[in-house]
Amino acid sequence: MSRLLKPRNHISFNRHNVSQISSYDRESGLGFIETVLQSGPMRADWVWRSPGGVAKQGLHDRNSGTGASSLRSMAIRSVSANASLLSPEVMETVPWVVARDVWKELKMNVLDNLHVWKAFAVAYASEPEGEALKFRKQVIQIVNMYLEDYVQPITAPSFEWITFLTLTDITCSRSELINMSQLTNLGALTVGPGLQAPDDGVDDSILRCWARASAESKAFSKLKVLACRSQGQLTTRTFEYVGDLKPLSSFILEQYSVGGSDRHHAGSFGWKRRSGNSVRALLAKYSCRTTSWDSIIKALYTHGGCSDNVIETDNEADDSLPILDMSLGGDQKPAIVDVNGKLRLNCFSRSSTSTRSISSLTQPSGKKRSMQPMSGAEPSEKRQIKKSRQTQVENAFSEFGI
Repeated sequence: MSRLLKPRNHISFNRHNVSQISSYDRESGLGFIETVLQSGPMRADWVWRSPGGVAKQGLHDRNSGTGASSLRSMAIRSVSANASLLSPEVMETVPWVVARDVWKELKMNVLDNLHVWKAFAVAYASEPEGEALKFRKQVIQIVNMYLEDYVQPITAPSFEWITFLTLTDITCSRSELINMSQLTNLGALTVGPGLQAPDDGVDDSILRCWARASAESKAFSKLKVLACRSQGQLTTRTFEYVGDLKPLSSFILEQYSVGGSDRHHAGSFGWKRRSGNSVRALLAKYSCRTTSWDSIIKALYTHGGCSDNVIETDNEADDSLPILDMSLGGDQKPAIVDVNGKLRLNCFSRSSTSTRSISSLTQPSGKKRSMQPMSGAEPSEKRQIKKSRQTQVENAFSEFGI
């Protein structure tokens, strides 16, 4: 506790980006040392930033009652003023009966930033009165750093908390999306509209890389829900790749008209489409009053398992962990999701274990599998031209007797 009472001024710079050059002025002959600070990417100051501040905290420096403040009250206010020093290692030495009052002070002054929440959530989320620490919503509307700079602070290699991540209206590279496999504690991922990576968002190749990472390095070990909104590059091969994400129990597609052939193809890889009534019943089961995106993701994650209980998953350990709900590029639209409309929400739940693996991407005959658009439309003209070219080549070979 004594370390928390000592104020510290924050001056952040990377020593490796600082260079000093000894020089002198030719006219005066005076020597001097020139210090050069090399610019670099912006730091993740959003982790430390909070709506409150020192000015607002000063409004509560004095005792609200009569008489002088107690030593306990002054200590709590001093800790709140130096919240940047808090960490799970520091807080584990502080009894919850004391930490509870510190948390109330931080909430009253709106100083509960992400750094503070992580310190308290890791140390006290299991406390009977620590339910307020079980969930945090973090929204960053203006994204001005690399995606990995946002992913690193919300990663918990030891699974101290579960992260829900939403990507909407942002631009990132394909490699950054592929490296999402490093977010080990990812529990739910929503790829929203407006994602540019760099052109059209997520496609089959990215899902294939995620599936391979899951098979080879046990990535996405906590991922239970994957939602793709307005991702027009996805095809029916999607069901193959998401089937290799073993912990995944729910896969959502929005703005697609999934036909009978698509549902049959999904079923061959262990996926069964939920009806609109089934989605509504699931929301009611977990006390979700609306069919908003947040409610659907939360209900599906809490439910886990499969639509027909073929696969049983142990959710007790994960349910006891705090949840960090992070939205980059804007929050989920609060509008009600249409679960029964023409372009309805297509929610697939894993009904059985897929018998195919990521290593069997071609049939034994060597022929490539068909890759139809999710809408079930006919093959594109480009593929027909490609087939005609193959016929012309075969005819040319036959003329030469080959």
